[in-house]
Amino acid sequence: MYTLDLRLDPSQRVFNGLKMTPVGDRYRLDTPLDSAVVIVATNLLEVLKTIPKGERDRLVITGAVPPQLLLTAQAMLGPHFRTIEFFDGARNVTITIPTPPDDHQGDPE
Repeated sequence: MYTLDLRLDPSQRVFNGLKMTPVGDRYRLDTPLDSAVVIVATNLLEVLKTIPKGERDRLVITGAVPPQLLLTAQAMLGPHFRTIEFFDGARNVTITIPTPPDDHQGDPE
């Protein structure tokens, strides 16, 4: 199991390169969303390289995050995990991923 915290916070590795402004006890994303999706996707591939294959059975995504960034995380990491769970503090959603085909390309280089 691997837990990915997607709460908007500049200290989160997945958000390296994004501009954020503190608003109370949270952060507001200042980077335009279309650019943020590309940056987060690139950062997620780097994060994936650090996750041992033995921990890739279940991905738990936590934290309130813009839906576009959640979908980016699911699209980039989903093919590498059997199950994805999302918990935003109010709801818990589980997505079961079908087994990849034998010719699945595997990990990014």
